[in-house]
Amino acid sequence: TSVGCGSDLVEEGRTGTRFPTGDIGGFSESLIALTSRLSSGREAMTAAVLARVAQYTCAAAVRGVMTALESVARSAAKSHD
Repeated sequence: TSVGCGSDLVEEGRTGTRFPTGDIGGFSESLIALTSRLSSGREAMTAAVLARVAQYTCAAAVRGVMTALESVARSAAKSHD
């Protein structure tokens, strides 16, 4: 769960699975769940993953950075009032 963007990219059971860092049992359970999911719904999971990843473009990243910068600028302006 300590992986960057993990919470953005992984929708539990739909686009993958996550487990706590260092949790070998959780890793094992995740692999079993993923293997089971892929054996019965590979096409659905593939479509969900491709749809999720398609949202991550350079333009989307720029919009996110601009939104963050605008928020910081507004906050700084308020603190100087």
